[in-house]
Amino acid sequence: SHGVMSSLNEANYNAMDFDAGDVPKKVTRVSDEGLVDHFINHAKSDTVGTISMLWLDWASKNESAECPECLRLAELHSIAVDFPKSGTPAQIDKNLQIPASIPRAHWRERKNTESYHCNSTIGELYDDVILHVKNFGPSKIRQHYNVAIAGRRMTK
Repeated sequence: SHGVMSSLNEANYNAMDFDAGDVPKKVTRVSDEGLVDHFINHAKSDTVGTISMLWLDWASKNESAECPECLRLAELHSIAVDFPKSGTPAQIDKNLQIPASIPRAHWRERKNTESYHCNSTIGELYDDVILHVKNFGPSKIRQHYNVAIAGRRMTK
């Protein structure tokens, strides 16, 4: 345990700095049309989930979160998280997008696509959970918990 904590402390880095962008213009009067526009813009421009999954894909592919792609995605994630407040959407660079035909880590469980076995921490945790579910059995788990793993309900 001491060794794990020691290695975690060594892995800390200084916080990233990014330009938060322009301050959104103030609205003097809230209207129905303005609210509808705001929510439509938010639905079209909310990229937090996409950026998060791309970051995991690049980190897995490069076996490091320090690759240039992950660092750029971290910047974009900060912008995306601030989007509801700032009104500035995060635009995902084309070179960061990964075609659906490219294999992903096995723990992503993408349907109808190739995958590769990933020995990252996430991959090992995923494998352990799946192994325990198979060994323990879904019926025993259901007796104690309402369990969903990787988006799938456990059924008999």
